[in-house]
Amino acid sequence: MKILLSAFNCNPHQGSEEAWGWAWAEGLSTIGHEVWVITKTENQPSINAEISANPKSNLHFVYCDFPPPSTSWWMFEGYQFGMLNQTLNAEWRLFWWQWSAYQLAKSLSQQVEFDFVHHVTNSCIRRYSFMGFLGIPFILGPLAGGVTVPWNLRKSYPLMGKLRDFLRDLANFFIHFNPLMHLTFEQASKIYCDSKQTQACIPIFYRTKSEILFCIPKQTISNIPDLIEQKSPEKEIFRVLFVGRLLYWKGLHLAIKAFAQLHQKIPESRFTIIGSGSDEKWLQQLAARLNISNFVDWVPWIEQKEVFQAYLQHDVFLIPTLHDTGPNVILEAFSSGLPVVSLDLGGSGVMVDETCGRVIKTKRCSEETVIQGLSNALIELANNPKLRHQLSQGALARISKFMWRDVLEKVYPTSSICSKIN
Repeated sequence: MKILLSAFNCNPHQGSEEAWGWAWAEGLSTIGHEVWVITKTENQPSINAEISANPKSNLHFVYCDFPPPSTSWWMFEGYQFGMLNQTLNAEWRLFWWQWSAYQLAKSLSQQVEFDFVHHVTNSCIRRYSFMGFLGIPFILGPLAGGVTVPWNLRKSYPLMGKLRDFLRDLANFFIHFNPLMHLTFEQASKIYCDSKQTQACIPIFYRTKSEILFCIPKQTISNIPDLIEQKSPEKEIFRVLFVGRLLYWKGLHLAIKAFAQLHQKIPESRFTIIGSGSDEKWLQQLAARLNISNFVDWVPWIEQKEVFQAYLQHDVFLIPTLHDTGPNVILEAFSSGLPVVSLDLGGSGVMVDETCGRVIKTKRCSEETVIQGLSNALIELANNPKLRHQLSQGALARISKFMWRDVLEKVYPTSSICSKIN
């Protein structure tokens, strides 16, 4: 089949949603489809390098410029509220890019007879696509962004975090009244959502053509054979690891408080935090107030091979993210045989179970109760090396539940796809 992908984010050498876009493009071409991808121009050097190293005759790229950020006076540079203006500015630029990408797609569809057009990245439930105007079967998603953080877990957010999550809630509510979103949903032949919460954001008129599809593009993680045997031998120090952006909604403030409680019970423990982000200073101040600064190692972004080495040097992966679709770092931890402690929110609550880690309940629980649950899980693992070994084996086994090829063939089933989706 001939498939056109709208993938604003698509880069083989980056993580997160950039990796997601590349996984769709590379995966569909690998199983035999003829794939065209419209993506932003800045991805071109990385894509060209990858294609040169690993040529694929059935994978084609078309590049669409992304407008530079505005430098107008209302950006309020140097003030926190500038972040809100940057968000508005980014949304406007994304709108402009989606319209430009549609114009490119319209021209391309006059040269190639596509079977499907699929909007795969920049696929937040609040963002529209114009690809339905092409008049060919239009697949939307998997959409994300509908998971709501319980109010009780926003207690210790920074002020701007509280404001931004409140505005996010409002934006999700107003999806029902946004004519461009109604048009996007109406034109879609099929809508995929990452969770029931995201699906509930779709107006009821279009919900019948939606389906839950939880998926994570399993990248070629790292070819580490016999991981259990390669892990560092048991040491006196119990080591906890976090990898991710230092943003309030990643829940790292909860992780720091949970580690502080762990450290009181088990002084021979350390917490490694790999990443950077706008809330780094706030989080470091929190660690200082809890008197654990000397036991927390802050590591800025490092090469991926060094991150994988870090997984092997730690005992547990702690990721209490509050509304992630499905963190790739959890797959990386699984692939390194590292037990995971997470919350039951978003993709983390689906990926992690009792065979490979611990999932802490949040429904109707106070922030203090959730932190205590995280801490109890860490203490349990610290005191039980045998359990850690069992969960390590479970983590390696858990990887098989997230086969990327199965997802691709579910969206594009070879036996019935010619019906072009009713």
